[in-house]
Amino acid sequence: MLWFAAILLVLSFVFLYLPYRRDIRNAYAKLDSIERQVIETECGPIEVAMQGEGETVLVSHGIGGGFDQGLGLAEAYLGDGYKVIEPSRFGYHGTPLPASASPANQADAFVCVIGFARHPTSDRDGKLGGRHIRYSIGAASPRTHQGADVRLHGGAIGG
Repeated sequence: MLWFAAILLVLSFVFLYLPYRRDIRNAYAKLDSIERQVIETECGPIEVAMQGEGETVLVSHGIGGGFDQGLGLAEAYLGDGYKVIEPSRFGYHGTPLPASASPANQADAFVCVIGFARHPTSDRDGKLGGRHIRYSIGAASPRTHQGADVRLHGGAIGG
């Protein structure tokens, strides 16, 4: 019976743990390959990835990832022809979690990112966990976003 447990342990190591370690290593390598920077704003440090050329779009990632998820969402839903600004929300990747991490404060941070990028009328988009943040952005700085649409899963809710 002991030999059976030993064989089961070895097989588990070979067929479960080693592929898991390989996948984790590949995921970190992919993250490391994405160009990003931590910017210092009035709202504190925020990690941002910017990719593409064209109309500027700020994409808010959901609860399953940081800037990397947002870039994937932008690629899937927007395609080419956009300059995508993807900040990591509070507590994700290189953006610290402040003591007062609320949707309103996250909206303020997005306004700071837009100010940093010097695009006064950026479109905002997001998915899943970013929903309350999108609602708050217009209230946080309506002058900054005058004329821009807030898109929810492909449909505009304001302008």
